[in-house]
This record gives sequence, structure tokens and C-alpha cells, in this order.
Amino acid sequence: MSVQTQRYSHALRRAWMAPDGYDAVVASIKSSGMGALVRGCVGLSVVLVAIGAMLLLAVDGGPDTTIARAVLVADNVIALIIGISWLIAPSWPSRRGSLIRVYAMCMLYGISLFVIGMPLVGLVGSCAYAALAAYVSLFHSVRHLAVILVVAGVFISVLYALVVVDHHAMLGLFICMIAAVTIVTVPFGQQVAVLVLRDDAAESDHDPLTRALNRRGLERRFDLLVRDLSTEVERRAIFIAIDLDNFKRINDTFGHGTGDRILCDVVRAIGDVVSPRALVARTGGEEFAVVCPQPSLTRVEQIGDLIRQAIAQSSPQYDVRASVGLCLVTLWPTSTVSSSADVLCAALSSSDAAMYRAKRAGGDRVEWT
Repeated sequence: MSVQTQRYSHALRRAWMAPDGYDAVVASIKSSGMGALVRGCVGLSVVLVAIGAMLLLAVDGGPDTTIARAVLVADNVIALIIGISWLIAPSWPSRRGSLIRVYAMCMLYGISLFVIGMPLVGLVGSCAYAALAAYVSLFHSVRHLAVILVVAGVFISVLYALVVVDHHAMLGLFICMIAAVTIVTVPFGQQVAVLVLRDDAAESDHDPLTRALNRRGLERRFDLLVRDLSTEVERRAIFIAIDLDNFKRINDTFGHGTGDRILCDVVRAIGDVVSPRALVARTGGEEFAVVCPQPSLTRVEQIGDLIRQAIAQSSPQYDVRASVGLCLVTLWPTSTVSSSADVLCAALSSSDAAMYRAKRAGGDRVEWT
């Protein structure tokens, strides 16, 4: 196997094994403020394809039986509902909801291509799979893209066979080649580009040592958190500042390699205590910030001590202790108050003040603003 072939093989394996990036891509689009525009483009493409398919009801040579016409109408009414749901929905669907839409549209497109009763037109219409493949390549994994391409390939192959029977083999082959470029090559190339950009974005938002968020990542994720909470009744969040006590002594005594391992253990310990929705960031050398949304009343009373105890137990042989400061904030839509970055800065400043009070009081304790 040549070096170039090995490179292609390695790249394909990496793309195939890459996880579904739907949540990360949606978060990035929402943080840019263009979520509604992108959703509108997705919905509009579905609506236009559905309307275009139903226009064939008025074309000579189109569906010529009552059953075929009924199937085409029902098929594309469902597609219209899916498209309109994209246009008017107040928020993005879940990853599962997105995949349900994807596979529903995959089958609806195929059914429409056959019931119109014109194989050559159906072959041209198969290019509609390009929009679906482009969506999957941007939001989902290459494995889902492969399923869509296989299904599209089956439908196109059958249509091409029918076109050959109608003595339009060369014209059908030309259309198949155009379809291959639009449905396969472009979406797959887009998938590779998205994987690279996704990796770069993830790296830029995380601390390279502990894999916790860095300050930039915290600001981006907090902005998304505020947007999500704006539609919910409960908008409270706890802001937590954490500073390891006497960490310089640990570095000086045991070395910076040990100190680095302790920092990683601390992040894991914090992550085990807080909720999955919480944001955990490393904001300085041995300083951390945590944002816990929608805490229960019981959680409000306990979270500080739970974090302090978890840190103490993370590396017991090194006697790691922490000063913890907390601030409880009610989050309102930032458009009516200030930017999410300003809210985050003010809340962290308050929790920092509480943390420094804990440190001045001897450390290894929790203080509230």
C-alpha cells in the first residue's frame, strides 16, 4: 500500500469513527446569533422541494392513477409539515428529533421519485438528495451520511434502469454523474471540513491540560445557557469560584508534573458532583469557575460543600484543599438587561469576592455573597 493510499485510508477511518457533532454544531450556530436564519434555510429547502414535487401533478405524463396521485400528495404534505416545523419552531430539535426528520425525508424523497411516473424526471429530481446530504454532513456523523447515500443510490439505480428501458441511457448516465457530484462528492468534502473545524473549535474553547472550558469557552457556553433558560420558568444559576489552597507548596514539594495531575483530578471531581448541564472552567493556574443552572433549593444549600469535599477526596495523599465562593443569580433575557458576557463577569466577580473571604478565613471553607 502506497503512502498516499495509507493517508486516504487513515483519513477515512478517522472520519468514520468521528462522533455525531449535532449538539456542538447547533451550539456554535446559536452562539453566532444565526440559528433562526439557518433553521429557516433548512425549512425553506424542504418546503420548496415538496411544492416542486406536487407541481408535477399538473404535468402531462405525470402520475396517471388515483393511487399514485394520492401517494404523491400525502408524501409531500408530510414533507411540507416537516419543512414548516423548521420554519416556525422556536428552537432547534434534539439530535434524535433531527435524525427522525432526516430519515423521514430520505424515504419521502424516494417515494416521490417513483410515483411521479416519469423515470427521467425522477432521476433529475434525485438531486434533491444533495440538500439532505449536505444537512447531514454538517450536523451529523459520516455514518448517517453513508446511510443516506446508500438509500439515495438504491433509488437512483432503479430509476436509471427504468430510464435505460425508455432508451435514454446516455442522458440518464449524464444525470447520474451530475447527481453523484452533488449528492456524494460535495457533502462528503463538507463533512471532512466540518470535522476539522469542529476539532479546532473544541480545542480553542478548552484548557489543553484539564480539558475544562477556558474563559473563552465559558463565555460562549454561558451565552447559550442564557438563551436556553430564557424560555424556561426557572432562571436561577449558581456561580462558583474555586481556588486551591497552598497549591504552590504542592508544586514546590512534589513537582509540577504532580501538580498537573492534581489539577486534572480536581476537574474530574468537580464534574462528578455538578449536574451534566453545569459549566466547569479553569480560569487561572489553580482557579476554577462553575456555573450550575436551575439548582434545586436543596442543591443551593449543598453544592459548595459537595465541591469542597470532592476536591479534598480527589487526591487525598497530597492534602488538596479549596476555598469556595458562591453567588446565586436570577438570569433574565440579556437583551433587556445587558450582554451575557457582562452578566457572567459580574456574577463571577461576586463569587470571587466570596471565595477570597473564605481564603482569608483560613481556607478549606465555603462562603456566599
